[in-house]
Amino acid sequence: MASPALAPVALSLWTMEVDPRAAPWWREWRASLDHEAAARAARYQRREDEVLFVAAEVLQRAALAAALGRMPCDLRFETSHPHGKPRLIRSAGDVDLRFNRSHCRGLVAVAWGVAIEVGVDVEPEDRVFDDRAARLVLTPTELEGTDDSGGTAARRRRLRAWVRKESAVKATGQGLASELRSFEIRGRPPRPTGGAFGSGRTWCTVDLAPTPQHVLAITAAAPRVRLAWRGLEPSALRPHLRRPGRQPPIRMRAGGY
Repeated sequence: MASPALAPVALSLWTMEVDPRAAPWWREWRASLDHEAAARAARYQRREDEVLFVAAEVLQRAALAAALGRMPCDLRFETSHPHGKPRLIRSAGDVDLRFNRSHCRGLVAVAWGVAIEVGVDVEPEDRVFDDRAARLVLTPTELEGTDDSGGTAARRRRLRAWVRKESAVKATGQGLASELRSFEIRGRPPRPTGGAFGSGRTWCTVDLAPTPQHVLAITAAAPRVRLAWRGLEPSALRPHLRRPGRQPPIRMRAGGY
């Protein structure tokens, strides 16, 4: 039996595929947002970006509400972190849920755990980062075997390294304010080391391909994690999130990790 210090920490991940060009529920989702989130959604110039933001916001509320046994419309958030990472305002009896979300073309994702810092990042599998961009984010060790001349396999290794780095800085809450080349993620299991990750706390990173078209990584402040992943259909979030009373069960696509 693993000692308590080495026992895996439970994390949860919900993902949802979204086609912004054919999202029949998005206006209903948008109507469920609070004033602050609706104002943020309205700032997007492109409809596709607005739909993805709205889908991520609604998925985040549904996921955390399900974890807490509360109504999504009752959740409140604050951004007291110096770099703006949101926190859930806890009510009496709530556990200390900490979360992070990400969205990209075709997918939104929310990850969370109890009293554990977590970051998640997702990118489309066909996204390309050229050598110049990669050298701003990845260390020389992480760049090995990922140059532009290496073909599809090299491009995928670069994308995987990039997504890992993004998830790590989102976990700390520093985001792009962090010096991305000050630390590396390597080993099996992958672990961030150096820079903000050299203070004695042990972190780990989990890789996942939630769809054939997407690459995802989660970084958490724990030596090991046990990840429960579920993929939702957009229709699962159709009910009005502000409507009081009993909510219908959220139907999930089979999945696990």
